[in-house]
Amino acid sequence: KLTWIVWWPGIIFTFVLVGRLWCVMCPFGTMNDWAAKIGKPKKMFPRVLRGLWLATLLFVMLTWADEQLGIIRSPLMTAWLIILLSSAAIATGLFFQRRSFCRYLCPITGLQGIYSMMSPVELRSQDRSECGRGCRQDCYRGSEDAAGCPMFEFPMTLERNTFCNFCFECVKSCPKDNLALRLRSFG
Repeated sequence: KLTWIVWWPGIIFTFVLVGRLWCVMCPFGTMNDWAAKIGKPKKMFPRVLRGLWLATLLFVMLTWADEQLGIIRSPLMTAWLIILLSSAAIATGLFFQRRSFCRYLCPITGLQGIYSMMSPVELRSQDRSECGRGCRQDCYRGSEDAAGCPMFEFPMTLERNTFCNFCFECVKSCPKDNLALRLRSFG
């Protein structure tokens, strides 16, 4: 019950106030990262499955399952849901690069993205023209110092908080220190 009564509403408030910061601490994202470190996958998530349509379908299925099966009232059903999501996160990490599970499969990723756009916190390039001059795109690809953006975002063109999870891998790998966390107007 703690999962559905405290955690679920809590993460929604987190998204509104600080964007997808929860994603940095999410156990499913962590499992996806660990599996990717073990498997060292070279493949990108299939292009035909990219976008939010699959995650939205999974969210609708989760909502339906709650209505029909009463997941939030059953610790056993909640445990099976967690096992299913954990398995999906691990399998995705073994076969596809970075946080493909979080970007394309997580059933709440679309919901997170919508709420995160209201957040008064953003991570952006300070000077876009600086990114265009001799940039090796370490913020996206990674460098010796950091892994690059796990959510497949290119900070130079970032205009919305939809997928940025504030992991700061881009900040660590930017050789020009051109990325900054800043406040903006709410909503």
